[in-house]
Amino acid sequence: MFDTTSDTTLLNPETILLELEDIQRASQNSQLAPTENLQWDLYLQGLAVLGLQRSLQNRLRTRAVDIEQSTLFEPGYAGLLNGTCGLAIGPFRACLIATESIIDGVVKIPQAAVELPEFIPHFCLVVEVIEEHEELIFRGVLRCDRFQDYRQSMNLEADDDWVYRVPLTLFEQEPSRLVFYAEQLDIATLSLPERDLATSSATMAVPELQQVLADVSMTDPLWQQLTWEQAAAILTSPALRAEFHCWQQPAQSDRQSQGLQTAVAAARQSVIDVGQWLESGLDEVAQSLGFLTGSQLQFASAMKSQPLSEVFEGAIATLREDGLLIPEVIRPLYRNVELEELDLCLCLLPYRSPVALETASDAAIDWSLLVIVGSQSDRLLPAGLQLKISREMDLLEAVDLEFEEVLVYSSVDARVGEVLNVEIIAPGETAFALPPLTYDAGES
Repeated sequence: MFDTTSDTTLLNPETILLELEDIQRASQNSQLAPTENLQWDLYLQGLAVLGLQRSLQNRLRTRAVDIEQSTLFEPGYAGLLNGTCGLAIGPFRACLIATESIIDGVVKIPQAAVELPEFIPHFCLVVEVIEEHEELIFRGVLRCDRFQDYRQSMNLEADDDWVYRVPLTLFEQEPSRLVFYAEQLDIATLSLPERDLATSSATMAVPELQQVLADVSMTDPLWQQLTWEQAAAILTSPALRAEFHCWQQPAQSDRQSQGLQTAVAAARQSVIDVGQWLESGLDEVAQSLGFLTGSQLQFASAMKSQPLSEVFEGAIATLREDGLLIPEVIRPLYRNVELEELDLCLCLLPYRSPVALETASDAAIDWSLLVIVGSQSDRLLPAGLQLKISREMDLLEAVDLEFEEVLVYSSVDARVGEVLNVEIIAPGETAFALPPLTYDAGES
């Protein structure tokens, strides 16, 4: 298939010493996996991700390395993904492949990182984990465009175990190359495919999963029991992924006989459908999450010179005047948030724009989410406060205050079935996150 006879294991390897904190966090995170084999795999991935993050961050001058939104920390991926996707190096996405040995000169790239747009990275990274010595060896970086050229020229296809096998010689093995790319490369030169919701693999594979799930055993590799289409369905659906993890747990083995429709319904409880909020505002789900209407909104300080709901409504009116297509009739919801020393208030406005309402079809109905954060008192928001909105592992919007401000806001557009995550991060890095939000047109 390809030549691995050249000595690829000793080309200027860089050793990264692991710290106790890396080992402890990786060990704790590995307990999320359902079996000993998967726990070991997750442990190695954790060591590689945590150690490389620290080493790389020390070298980068203008880029941040964010691992918190990666697949490493979501247990629903265990057994389905041979690597960690969703690592963020500045604007770039990376997939890290951890291995205990690379003496054969072959790297196994996850099939998801090649074929599923949600997981396709700008770079693939290989890290060898020498666990007994508490160290890592950086083995190389591979740009997505160069992999695709190689794949096309070699007519490369995925193997039955959901990986693409490529030679290590395809990777650039100098760590400085990764630093150079992260700092200097124009992201426009590495275009990634867009996700097509109309042909989502999750929709196509649900009937098969209903029949297969009851027969799947955690003692055997999943690739021997599921088709790739079924695995892709779980990988790309937060609801299926969450329930699949619940099903993996020994105490939940009786779920195998329930059928997948029940599993999907149970899993959806962890993803909030804002469809009801669009129609009538506050519902029981919103109340259980601590949301209030404008008339219910309480603010912590009597020093507030103007009711907070009026502050938010004024901001919404200004955004509408500035061109944001917000309907005249809206139902914003509010939630007080205490974060570090900050008493914040979150305004959440899911809506459908007039244009979307006029052009909507059953196949694709757009919706939008506006998030505004203010202070419960007359204090300004501090510099360094961040507001992030992401879809799956894709960061859609990120606002990082450079100066003190009265409000910070962000707005994103989505499609039916897409899941959005909202996170507020204080200057001290303490974070608050809402449950995942989606809009299911069929349920509203």
